[in-house]
Amino acid sequence: MKYSIQFLRAMAVLMIVYAYSISAQMNFAHSWQENFYHLKHFGYIGEDILFVVSGFIIALTARNNSGLEECVRFLIKRFVRINPLYYLATIIFLVVYLLHSWIQNGSIETLYVINGLSDMLLMFPVFSHQDSFTPLLKMGWVLSFLWLFYLMFSLFILLRIRAKMLVVSALIIMLVLIGRLITHSHVSTIFVTNPILLEFVLGMSICQIYLSAKAMSLIVLASFLIAGLGMYGYMIIYGFGNVWDSFMIINEQTGFQRLLTWGIASALIVFACVFLEKEGKLSAIWRNKWVLLIGEASYAIFLVHLIVLELFALLYHLSGFILSADLSIVLHICVSVLAGCMFHLKIGKNLLLNLRKIALSNNRIAAKSTSVSQV
Repeated sequence: MKYSIQFLRAMAVLMIVYAYSISAQMNFAHSWQENFYHLKHFGYIGEDILFVVSGFIIALTARNNSGLEECVRFLIKRFVRINPLYYLATIIFLVVYLLHSWIQNGSIETLYVINGLSDMLLMFPVFSHQDSFTPLLKMGWVLSFLWLFYLMFSLFILLRIRAKMLVVSALIIMLVLIGRLITHSHVSTIFVTNPILLEFVLGMSICQIYLSAKAMSLIVLASFLIAGLGMYGYMIIYGFGNVWDSFMIINEQTGFQRLLTWGIASALIVFACVFLEKEGKLSAIWRNKWVLLIGEASYAIFLVHLIVLELFALLYHLSGFILSADLSIVLHICVSVLAGCMFHLKIGKNLLLNLRKIALSNNRIAAKSTSVSQV
């Protein structure tokens, strides 16, 4: 399972980087790729793959966790895995963005920066006056929904619920239904009732089948894979509306449409991949060393690629856009992946290990102190 998951992470982040690379190139030139049917925004579907994969992984690895200590441990691991690198990447992006803005315009959008930093630090839309959610790193909205899912799951770890997948799924479905039944306009209530959360339910459902099914027919798996890829191809040719737009997702204008198109198609592919590995098929694909490296570094690539694209934009404003538009997209992707892998290997990996050791060590000390005080 772990190899196919890394493969899925690698494919997801490459698709996301591809979509952002096309978007960055469109500010300076016109490429063949951006005009190929509906390809230019399709790469954002990688975010849906990540949601389904996250639902699967959390359900698989934390399903037996129970009680306060394991709840705290779960949240610490999630925080250490996500937030420090997110904050660091945002700071680096901010420096590049400020430099770019000053060179290009001679001024800085102060309100945009302040709102972006507050949304980044708080992770959730919490201000009473807030009518949108705009972390400075645009993909921060993905991490916010991940954290909402983590908090829901941790609640039932704390309550020692055994059927966590079932109960968390029921909670998400209930919240989404409430969102359909009540009239609400504030971004925070839209956020906690957003249909995009159902993609985590799809991932947990796959996990439940994975744990309970002894074997799966190769015909079924091939059918799921072909169906998912077929849906991908169909949507590239015939379109998918505005489901790619994160602003419309955050404001719940296209949530169900995205779930029924990108979410279902992505779940079919995730299902097929994890079960094909379980059945011992396609090992050469899952275990490819380059795919595994990109999969392992996928979070770093996810964070770093917007910094790289902002640097390219700064370079283009200083020197002019001299590349072929289509070639520039390929260059954006290659440099983003390389920078993300280097960031992971040189900074992220060591930072993650050290922070995890410190955090879990403090957690054990706190747990022992609590036990002593109780005696």
